[in-house]
Amino acid sequence: MLRYNTLKQRPRDFLALTGLTIDEFDALLPQWSETWAIYAENYYFSNAGRNPTLYDDTAKLLFILVYYKIYPIQSVQGQLFGISQGQVSQWIRLLSDVLHLTLKKEYVLPERNPMNLPTVIEQFPTLSCILDGVERFVQRSIDPDVRDAQYSGKKNDTRLKIS
Repeated sequence: MLRYNTLKQRPRDFLALTGLTIDEFDALLPQWSETWAIYAENYYFSNAGRNPTLYDDTAKLLFILVYYKIYPIQSVQGQLFGISQGQVSQWIRLLSDVLHLTLKKEYVLPERNPMNLPTVIEQFPTLSCILDGVERFVQRSIDPDVRDAQYSGKKNDTRLKIS
């Protein structure tokens, strides 16, 4: 079973499984714990007397980070953490919300709307970013000026660069 205390002894494996260094994980943990405490107050838990396998905040954060980094099927995730597939499904649903709220508070969620880029750059002046554009096929225009503006320099289909 994966445990934080054993995994932190192998930093390369920790990075490979979570996508974070041990220092980054430790820096995220206090905010995670705070968000979990608030979330858990408003969520009804029923373990029917069983002790939860994900017993502390560190185990919960490790569980969800491993899930999103390597994205195993739920049976494999259950084997990694010693729980059933049904419990994995419940924990994923629950902890995904907590992770999203935590990352939102830490301002580390990616911006999904490109129209908000000027606002993001204004908030974080030292931020460097890359816009990845793709070319989309378009119908060739009959207007020569428009056709020349859309010409990508390639001899194949007419494409419009979207970025």
